[in-house]
Amino acid sequence: MLQKIIHLTTSANMELNYNEKDARLVDPDLVPSYKDYALLVAHPAGNGGFIDWDAFMENFFLEPPPLRLVFCAHSAQMYQSDLNLSEMEVLAYYRRARKAVQQNLDKPSLRMVQALLYLMLLADDNGESDFADMVFEAAVRMILKLRMDVDPDVSDALSNLSESQKDEQRIIYCYCAYMLKNKRAVGKIPHFRVQMPLSQIKMPHHMAALPILSELCSFFADCREVHTAIPDSVDSLIRSPKLLQLHVQIASIFCSFKPDEILMPSDEKKPLAHIFKDFSERLSRKVLMIDKNNLVFASHEYFTAICLLHRPRMYLLAHLPPNSPIFQMYGQELETSLLEATNAAQHAALVSTFQWLATKGLPPNEAWIQTVGSFEVPQVFSAWSWDWADGMRFLEVATTLWFALCRVPAVWLNRIQFDRVAAQQGLGVILECCKTVDEGLRTGVDYMSSKESEVRWRPTLMTPVVQCITQMVLEVAGVAGASVNSVEVAMSVMSISDQDGDLETIRTGDTPLALMGLLGVEIMGGVRWRAPYEEAWRRYWIEVQNGRY
Repeated sequence: MLQKIIHLTTSANMELNYNEKDARLVDPDLVPSYKDYALLVAHPAGNGGFIDWDAFMENFFLEPPPLRLVFCAHSAQMYQSDLNLSEMEVLAYYRRARKAVQQNLDKPSLRMVQALLYLMLLADDNGESDFADMVFEAAVRMILKLRMDVDPDVSDALSNLSESQKDEQRIIYCYCAYMLKNKRAVGKIPHFRVQMPLSQIKMPHHMAALPILSELCSFFADCREVHTAIPDSVDSLIRSPKLLQLHVQIASIFCSFKPDEILMPSDEKKPLAHIFKDFSERLSRKVLMIDKNNLVFASHEYFTAICLLHRPRMYLLAHLPPNSPIFQMYGQELETSLLEATNAAQHAALVSTFQWLATKGLPPNEAWIQTVGSFEVPQVFSAWSWDWADGMRFLEVATTLWFALCRVPAVWLNRIQFDRVAAQQGLGVILECCKTVDEGLRTGVDYMSSKESEVRWRPTLMTPVVQCITQMVLEVAGVAGASVNSVEVAMSVMSISDQDGDLETIRTGDTPLALMGLLGVEIMGGVRWRAPYEEAWRRYWIEVQNGRY
C-alpha cells in the first residue's frame, strides 16, 4: 500500500510540476495530501452509491480536486466527533470543496458530475437549500451536455467503457432523473423544466425500484398541484375529473408492485412480533427485485400517496356542519377516504417502527421493544437509510393521524373502528423518526454514538417538520399550556458567510419543504404552516364551517 501511495503521489506531482512556472500557480488547497487520503481511508464517504469507491481510492492522488475535496468535506462533517474536529475545521473542508467545484465548472466530466451531486447532498445537509438547488441544476445540465441521457450500450463514443464504468454512468443519470422528480414533488425548482426520462437507460439491477419510486414522485407532484388549488365547491373537492385521474394513477402504480414489494401486514390482528417477523423474512428473500432499503422506502411512499390523495376529503368531516346535506349525498365517499387515509397512516407508522428497530446503532426504545415481545428484530439497516426525503413523507403521515385524533368527530371514527391507541403510538413513532433524521442532517452519523455531541445546533430541512409534529403530539396528549398564539412554522435558509466563512442564516421565513403542508388547518389553535396557499385554504374552511359551500 505504501509503495502504491508513493507511486501515485509521484505521478500526481509529475503532472503538477511539469513546468516550474505553472507549479507556482497551483492552489495548495487543491493539491492531494496524505492527511486527506488518511481521512477517507478511516472514514469512507462514498455511501451515496454514485461511485466505485474502491476504484476511486485506488487512484486517489490522481483524482480531480473537486471530487476528492467534496468527499473529504463529507467525511469531516459525518465523523466530526470521532475526528475531534471543531466546527470551523469542518467548514474549512467544505469551503475547499466549494472552491474546487466552482473553479472546474467549465470542465464537464463524469467525475465533475459526481462532485456536484455529493456537494448538493452536503449543501442540503447544511441547510443551504438555495445553493443545493443551484448545484443540482448545474449537474443536470452537465449530464445532458455529456449526453449521458443516451445509454452507453447504444453510444459509439462510449463503446470503450467497461461494464462497471457504464453502470456508473447509468447510476448517475437515473439518480438525477429521480431526484428531479423528488424535488418537484416538494415544490422545489419549479422553473427548471428539463425532462429526464428513465425509459431510454438500461436500469442498474440495484436500482430496480426507481421506476416505481419515480412514478410515486410524479403522483406526489400531481396531487400537490390538484390539492393546493382552492376548489370551486365542496362537490369538486369530493368528485372531479382531476381527482378521478389521481385515483386511476395510484391504482396503476399499485398494480406495478410485485408481490411482497410493499410491507403490509397479511393479518393486522396478529401481534407485532408476528408482523415484524414476517417483515424480516420478506427482507431476506433473494427473489425480490428491489433491495431492502428500497422495499421499506417504497412502502413508505405508497402509504404516503394514499394519505395525500384522501386527506382533503377527510378534512371535510371536521369542517362541514353536522346537518349538512353533503353527508347525505357523499357520506360513503367521505367515510371511505377516512378509512383509506387512516389505514395507510397506521401502516406507515408500523413500517417506521420496524425500520427503527432494524437500524443499527439507534438508541433502543423500551416501549416499542416490549410491544414486539420475544422476537428480536434483526438489525439490517444503517443510518444511511434515513434522509430528508423520509421526513417529507413523515409529515404527511403524522398530519393524517393527528387530524383523525383531534379533529374528526367520534361518530365517523367509530364507523371505521379507528384504533386511537395505535394511532397515538404511531404518531409518537413518527416524531422520533423525524428527530433522528433532523439530528442526522445536523451532525452526521455521530449522533448515534454515546458521545455528547459538541456540534452547534443549527436548523436543517427537517427542523420545521419536527417542530410541527411535536405540536401535534402535544395536542394529542392534551398537554396543558401547550397552545401558542399564531406561530407560523417556516424554514431557515443557510449560507456560507463571506466574512468569517461560517454558516449563517440568510432567510427565516421560507416555505418549508413538504408534499402538501397543512392545507389551512391549525395545530392547537395557533400553529400554522408557511406556504402561499395556506391562507386561502384557511378562508375556505371558514366558509365551509359557515355552510357557504
